Amino acid sequence: MKTDIIICKSCGTEYKGSFCNNCGQKNITERNTLKHFINIAFNCFDLNRGVIFTAISLFKNPGKVINDYISGKTKPYYNPLSYLFIIASIYALLMIWLNVFDSGFGDMKDILGHDEQQAKLQSVLNSYIKKYMSFISILILPFYSLISMWVLKRHKLNYAEHLIINSYFIAQYLLTITILILVLFLIPSVIKYVMLIGSVVYISYYSYSFKSVFKISIIRSLLASLATFIGGMVIFYVFIIIVTIIVLFIMSMVGIDVKNLIQQ
Repeated sequence: MKTDIIICKSCGTEYKGSFCNNCGQKNITERNTLKHFINIAFNCFDLNRGVIFTAISLFKNPGKVINDYISGKTKPYYNPLSYLFIIASIYALLMIWLNVFDSGFGDMKDILGHDEQQAKLQSVLNSYIKKYMSFISILILPFYSLISMWVLKRHKLNYAEHLIINSYFIAQYLLTITILILVLFLIPSVIKYVMLIGSVVYISYYSYSFKSVFKISIIRSLLASLATFIGGMVIFYVFIIIVTIIVLFIMSMVGIDVKNLIQQ
């Protein structure tokens, strides 16, 4: 019947049903109302298949999320890299806004002892970490994924699949820390240990998640999470040091006074 045919308002394609089979445009016949606007507002978070749903699912059953996504059932979940970027950005803003980063590193320096040269170097590093904090988690992603692929190689997942796994897990770790910061900020005497607490949270969540995804014992998942955390951090920092040396060498070759620059 010709009366059943709808012309898409976006691309002009003729189709039947609720959605255009060419561009996916929904067939909207009713006028915009306040109810429609409220629905748009809630759809910003896509409560059914968005950030909130993905976050809850990764707490409840990370194994299901990962196995669904890797097997091709991606529609219910938020894109892993986008999810990591959103959570990392919120985490970075909160750490800087509440001054948790500076106080955390300052108190860690008191705990570990003083060294003038080390303190100066740490101060320079901290300024860069603060500036690019939301990108650090994305930069470290390839290194964590490389280690987790090696540690869990008997499960025969490729590097891209481990990138997906670690995108979700790093984001969920940052989300947990963000929630904890909001709670611990009310207890100033404890906030100084946020970096140490963060390490415990990382190992705990990764152990729980590896066990859920790979169906391995808690001991094996704990060892895998420790290896991923320590190994990933080590090769990340080695990479940063190598890149820094190369950059400084190039700068010196083009005539920039690198020594004076560092002292400043």
